[in-house]
Amino acid sequence: MRDAKFVAEDSATIMASLVALAQFLEAHSLTTRRLLERGELIGGREFVLRSPDLTQKGIAVIRAGFGAWEKKGCPARDLRPLERAYKKIVSGERC
Repeated sequence: MRDAKFVAEDSATIMASLVALAQFLEAHSLTTRRLLERGELIGGREFVLRSPDLTQKGIAVIRAGFGAWEKKGCPARDLRPLERAYKKIVSGERC
């Protein structure tokens, strides 16, 4: 992950965070391609997430919520910043 001013405990922690992020994005239909296969990141340790992999709504959610999630250390078990960003974006579409 980019310079987030924290040190991940190990590569398993980073992978768990990326899997959690991919699960969140796929669960909310924010991707243009599959990111996971049988619960594992497609590409494994070489996994890369790029803008074209996300829908416009997905890009908006990442822009709105990733920074706050990153400041928390990208915890795999706490995606609340991304969830809040998603809810805000979806509720804004209904106006």
